[in-house]
Amino acid sequence: MGQYLQQLIIAYCTRPQKEVLDNLASIPSTVLRKVLIDLLTIYYNDLNSSAMRELAVILLRGYEPRTQKLGYNGYKMNAPGRGVTHCEVKPKNSRSEIISANKGKRRLNGGGNYTDFTWERFDRYSQDNPNILTAGFVDGRLIYICEFPFHTPRFISHLEESLEKFYPNRVRNPGSYQRSVEFTFKHFKNAENLIVDCYVSRTTMLELEAHMQVGFRKWLQEHCDE
Repeated sequence: MGQYLQQLIIAYCTRPQKEVLDNLASIPSTVLRKVLIDLLTIYYNDLNSSAMRELAVILLRGYEPRTQKLGYNGYKMNAPGRGVTHCEVKPKNSRSEIISANKGKRRLNGGGNYTDFTWERFDRYSQDNPNILTAGFVDGRLIYICEFPFHTPRFISHLEESLEKFYPNRVRNPGSYQRSVEFTFKHFKNAENLIVDCYVSRTTMLELEAHMQVGFRKWLQEHCDE
């Protein structure tokens, strides 16, 4: 992290906005561009927040982002009289240092996970049928986006089986949650209306193979241009 970015981070939360703007105006444009790249790099690779990655996916797929923390991540107005399509984003970011340390255990597999999942959430999703957007990044660089409807039979069956193991017969003790329900591309690869967007070439995918599970990479390459 450069010195200018460190100073800007501190000034933004401790100094009046006018003073921050005056300081920005005094920074040479070449240095300011470097500061912006440093900031984006940090944000896109943040282990504790996926906000920037989620926003990029929402915008690329043509949705409007929602600002509230709870609920769906974005929405898209349909034709008049046909309501709204919601979306939920499940981005994963594979970082080189983590892949090296864990020997590939956290490779991209096309999927994502639900945290604190309940039957109530499942029922709401079943009613609304949001589109699920899974996305894979490598060191903050977008590799792919997969979009499919929640009403995908194998996907729904997988979620139901996971919930049933944790809440048999839909019985849940107050305050208890299914902490993590994971899924992979295998649970939606045959979905109707599946959309797969690739943002790197097949050749680049081969160069990034350490970050991707073999079966998923081969499947994804079939949907990508040369």
